[in-house]
Amino acid sequence: MAALRKAAKKIVQYSGGFGAWHRLRNRECLTVLMFHRVLPLADQTRQGADPEYTVTPELLAAVLRFAGRHYTFIGMDELLAARAHGAPLPAYPLLVTFDDGWRDNLVHARPVLAAQNVPWLLFAAADAIAAPEVWWHEPLEWAVRNGKADLAELWGRAKPETGGAGQDVPGNLLDLLVRFGALSPEHRWAILGPYADELLASAGGRLMLDAAELNDLAKSGTGIGVHGATHLPLTRLADPADDMVRARRWLTANSGTAAGETISFPHGRYDAGTVSAARDAGFRLMFTSDPVLNRCPGGVPASDVLGRVPIAAAAVTDDSGRLAPERLAPWLILRERQ
Repeated sequence: MAALRKAAKKIVQYSGGFGAWHRLRNRECLTVLMFHRVLPLADQTRQGADPEYTVTPELLAAVLRFAGRHYTFIGMDELLAARAHGAPLPAYPLLVTFDDGWRDNLVHARPVLAAQNVPWLLFAAADAIAAPEVWWHEPLEWAVRNGKADLAELWGRAKPETGGAGQDVPGNLLDLLVRFGALSPEHRWAILGPYADELLASAGGRLMLDAAELNDLAKSGTGIGVHGATHLPLTRLADPADDMVRARRWLTANSGTAAGETISFPHGRYDAGTVSAARDAGFRLMFTSDPVLNRCPGGVPASDVLGRVPIAAAAVTDDSGRLAPERLAPWLILRERQ
């Protein structure tokens, strides 16, 4: 049965079925793609990158070629102008975004994007880029993901310093990140230091952009947006507005460009309160991780809260790791419209 479904998708794809449906349905819909890391396979292994959030340069190039045949690429400025002034977007608009601020975005993604003349928007976590050598999230996530440390054991070692142990065990890695975020830097690094040393030795150096590299990207035309300061879920912070504003202030000062008009909610976590806080802080567009298309009647975005479709290698490639158009087409085209 699975083989039949796969064959049916190929027939629809290559007979033009998905393209026809797309042309009929999505002319006035904005599609936003969400990427994180771009690394060759050997570097993915060496750096212990999360496969769910990592694509190869070859796959990125293939996705962009597919998108170029079916969409019109737009940049951050066009989208802001459409929302603010009613300047209509072109038919079938598509925006490419990256989250976090990984150095491989500069080394591996930028050349691919430049070769196809694709504008893009980078949402950067301010504390990750401001970190002197390694951002504390990196060794924590790497250690758990690669079996270097046990989630429950790390939870026990990261007891709150203000009294009270809170819940007994972590529900997931996100709970652990929040718990470590509440520690003093000294306590945090006493636990994570050995993992950081091992990760840096394996990766061969810094993994996140630094301020100079961020500035270089901004000067070359990359849009810079805010992805929080701490990169912790804004819904789990006592003062989400402070986190957003602190991030905007740092990124604006260190990117050489105004970085305070767009924000991507860290970990995709948001609610009515965080949306309201972002609006009050002056952000004009807010991006979620909700995998939906965005209605743009007359070429104007209907909302200032925009969904994004993640590009995960496992979802859009064949058994050899090459892009499978019959998988990518429905992955993009058949999404719910927000």
